[in-house]
Amino acid sequence: MGMNRYELLGTVGEGAMGVVWHAHDHERGIGVALKTLRPELARWPEVVQCLKTEADICSRMLSPHVVQVLDSSSHPGEAYIAYELLHGETLGAHLAREKTLSLDMVRDVVTQVSRALSRVHALGVVHRDIKPDNIFLVPRIGGRFHVKVIDFGIADEGAHPVDFAGTPEYMPPEVLLGQRRASRSADLYALGVVAFECLTGRCPYPGASADDLLELLHADPPALEDLRTDLPSGVSAWMARAIHRDASQRFASAKDLSDALTKACSAPEPVRRYALAA
Repeated sequence: MGMNRYELLGTVGEGAMGVVWHAHDHERGIGVALKTLRPELARWPEVVQCLKTEADICSRMLSPHVVQVLDSSSHPGEAYIAYELLHGETLGAHLAREKTLSLDMVRDVVTQVSRALSRVHALGVVHRDIKPDNIFLVPRIGGRFHVKVIDFGIADEGAHPVDFAGTPEYMPPEVLLGQRRASRSADLYALGVVAFECLTGRCPYPGASADDLLELLHADPPALEDLRTDLPSGVSAWMARAIHRDASQRFASAKDLSDALTKACSAPEPVRRYALAA
């Protein structure tokens, strides 16, 4: 049936190459998020191949924390991906309204995104664009959220050379400076930046331009304790490692990053002893 099975109901979002629609799948009888290419790009084989790669990569994830692919087509002029329709909002939209999040919620987001990245990295894939707009929050009973990673549009399986794909504020220094291609370490750094933004309301390097960012990256990132004085000291140490300028000093895996944050959040603060004047 191809595209004929889908009834377009309205746009959900737009990007440089495509449009995401809220659509009704007549064959399944359900709503879906349908990603299509812009008409002027839909007949370019290279662009269609990018969409096909996105569908192929995402369909292999099989993680409850990665958006699910239901259907796809790579026919020129009719290329699309049908994703499960998620109800809720992106972390970016949530932050725009709330400004900062509680430590408990940040830990929850980091834990669930880390589970997604563990699966992504185990398959040899790098997401390359972890940021609040690509983290979706599905509300659950009790005020908690089920978190899903979305948009694998520039995900990489190692076929590309060093490039500048991604969002600069969330890219590690070695990638932003063109010294190294994006690896799983870049995804982990980006998740650390997301956590920093959730806790402080700003990115570590909030450059207004690429030139501003390049200048800032020659300095160490700001210390979390200078911006939030109400957090356990272990969280500040965790953050310093998560967004360290030196990739070799960061966490080795998504699980290590997540486990370390859980430990830092639950560790009791040391008892402060004061000498009494004689």
